[in-house]
Amino acid sequence: MTTDSFVCERLTKSFAHGPDAAPAVDEVSFTLGTGRAFGIVGESGAGKSTLLKCLVGLLPADGGRVTYEGQDVGRMSRQEMRAYRRRVQLVLQDPYTSLPVNATVAQALEEPLAIHRLGSSQDRRARILRALESVSLAQRTLDRGIRTLSGGQRQRVAIARALVLDPQTLLLDEPVSALDVSVRAQVLNVLIDLQEERGLGYVVVSHDLNVIKILAAEVAVMLKGRFVEQGSATQVLHSPRHEYSQLLVSAAPSVERSLANRAPQERPAVAGTV
Repeated sequence: MTTDSFVCERLTKSFAHGPDAAPAVDEVSFTLGTGRAFGIVGESGAGKSTLLKCLVGLLPADGGRVTYEGQDVGRMSRQEMRAYRRRVQLVLQDPYTSLPVNATVAQALEEPLAIHRLGSSQDRRARILRALESVSLAQRTLDRGIRTLSGGQRQRVAIARALVLDPQTLLLDEPVSALDVSVRAQVLNVLIDLQEERGLGYVVVSHDLNVIKILAAEVAVMLKGRFVEQGSATQVLHSPRHEYSQLLVSAAPSVERSLANRAPQERPAVAGTV
């Protein structure tokens, strides 16, 4: 039986106050089963990134709550939050700013292990090599500077940097939006393979419906801080009920449209561009 890792209940977050101020996140609720993928689609400014930061504990919620494996994230002690952030890793949308640009790949991957004081030098090396292999980067990449990498390589290093901590869930903020079209499929294939091989759970946000189609089994449509529609990927992406959802679907390119009809385990590798 599938268990729940994340349970988000009527989560609210505001940055402005007053009678006319609208919350950035407005009473959002969802459940993420262990090893499942939940996609959130919406325009820029809908509140998607703010929601992820609340989930990982970078921003305190103003209302509602988030529980992870039964534990209230908002009530965690400092020690509990440290352990939580090992299990739940946030991968930011821009690989050009989310990595230490003056470091080598090896240094960038070892940094989170040092912060969490994990393992001996030998253990850390093994974790780093495993993570690098998981994102299809050669061992020789370790000696390269972050500045010398392509956009696709940087994003894969950012994913590997999360993987060295052996997380259970990745929060993916626009994971391919900063990449050239020609390398998006490479990163999406890495994410598909990781979920199948490691049983990772994903909460993935994107303005790109095709990314959500490929990665997520459950989908929510976000507009002005609220979920206006929520359900299976097949239902939301092929038979949307809300007017805004219908507009998004009708405006989306038809690339990989058939993927939404398949169960996650039946999804093929993405060929070409997305």
